[in-house]
Amino acid sequence: MTEQVVSCPCGAAKMTVRGEALSQFYCHCGDCRRMLGSAYALEAVFRADAVSVEGATVSFALKRTPRVSCAACGTRLYADLPRLKMRGVNGTLLPGFTPAFHMHCSEALAPVRDDLPHFAKMPAAFGGEDTLVDWSLSRYKARASRLDGRGARKCLEESPGSTRIRRRVTPAGSNSRDSATENRPPESFGSKVRVKRWCKRPPRQP
Repeated sequence: MTEQVVSCPCGAAKMTVRGEALSQFYCHCGDCRRMLGSAYALEAVFRADAVSVEGATVSFALKRTPRVSCAACGTRLYADLPRLKMRGVNGTLLPGFTPAFHMHCSEALAPVRDDLPHFAKMPAAFGGEDTLVDWSLSRYKARASRLDGRGARKCLEESPGSTRIRRRVTPAGSNSRDSATENRPPESFGSKVRVKRWCKRPPRQP
């Protein structure tokens, strides 16, 4: 049986992983993205008894899944899946991480371009339906344009209901309230009167 000993960047927590991973994949779900602060998570699933940790750790559950991290540097070590008796090890800590697919791609921040399968939710082996994502759909293209710095302004202007803060520019020595404005909101946002009401300053106290 193969055995790997890996550690977090600070070295305070050491994790021993025995045997081969049952599955390795990229996860794009909102929970993983929030916990890691990244666009997706690298997961390698092992049996729970094949993963052990030495050193001080902390556990936090965003919803129901406990995630164990190093108490010193905060690096996530694994996600505990007690109902399945499995643990999802942080793939960035494993030198031989080899993903087989992407899952929860319907929640992805942007389209993914590689040769792996892109499941909208979970594959059938995980209790899903093996439904693949069609990246040509407009909603995924819109997400990509939002992340593109060159197209961010255009995407905001074309998005219905989007808002943009207006900044008043008052010439020096002028007390006029009808001053010029910059960064006008899109026409679909609402009337100019409504925007002015929101931007109106509270009266000064005597």
